[in-house]
Formats: sequence, C-alpha cells, structure tokens
Amino acid sequence: SFGLSYVIVEGNLGNVFVIDPVNGNLTVNRLLDFESGDKTYRLTVKVADSGGLSTTAPITVNVLDLNEPPVLTVNQPLNLNKAGTATITSTLLSATDQDAGQGPSQLTFTVVATPTHGTLRKGGTVVGVNGTFTQADINNGLISYQNDGSQTPGEGFTFTVSDGAGGTIGNRTFSINVT
Repeated sequence: SFGLSYVIVEGNLGNVFVIDPVNGNLTVNRLLDFESGDKTYRLTVKVADSGGLSTTAPITVNVLDLNEPPVLTVNQPLNLNKAGTATITSTLLSATDQDAGQGPSQLTFTVVATPTHGTLRKGGTVVGVNGTFTQADINNGLISYQNDGSQTPGEGFTFTVSDGAGGTIGNRTFSINVT
C-alpha cells in the first residue's frame, strides 16, 4: 500500500489555515482571521503517493461565521423610593455581544412582562409588553421606571435580549426595590 501526502501549492490561505507538521491535517484557525463574515477559500492541493505518482486538485473551503449569542453582563436591582422615578443605567442592566458589528444599538431588549406597580419608559414613551429598547438606549440614559406610589415586594419586569442575527438570551427578570 502506498502512503499519500499532500501539499497546498497555491491558494488564498491568508492566516486562516494551519497545517499540522506531524500528521499533515489541515485545520481552520478562525481565531487568526479578524475579518467577520462567511469566507470562501480556494486552494490547489498536490497529492502524491510514495511511489512518486502525483496530481493536483482544486478544493473550495467554505468557512461560516457563527453567531454567538449575546451575554447579560450586568443585572442589578434598581432601588428607589415609593412614587419615585429612576433611570436604569448600564451599571444596573447591560448586555454585550462578541460578534463583529453587534454593538449596543443591535442589542435589543424586548419586554415580556411589565412592572405591576409602575411604568417603564424609553424617553417619554411607555414601554409595554413586546415593547423594545436597545443597550444604546440604556447607555444614553433613556430607560426609566416610575413607581405608582405602591411599596410592594417583587416589582420588576421580564425581558429577552436579541442581537439581531439570531442570537438570543431567554427570559430574565430585572428587579426593582421600592422602599
């Protein structure tokens, strides 16, 4: 039986592929490829056997850019007095996404359940069930809660977070302590 070996003789490799010097395996190293998005690489490989016979063959490798879900990095309770109004800042509620192009304006919070004893607002507009706001809105001080004068335990709202590219965080609760 003849052993086969291969050598990449041409192609747009960039710094994406790594060839193991021991076993010759070709692996994709996406950590070194700083560009986002799907990529197609075209290679020409020379395959040879131990008897000296060889041939070349074109290979196309499609590397897909996987979407990582967002991460809820901060979810601390809001504390305020009865009948008070307070801004929900990024020191209280914050999400991030490691994918390129997924900045604060792409991270969308969707309200699943509203507070029972107050009003959630974006700017001056009430945010109800299925209402949305972004991390950029939080960062810019646009999200606030106004208590209706009730001092009740367990106040808050339920939300999800989406990165707009298919990554999501399931239902989470933002707690509000009214004293």
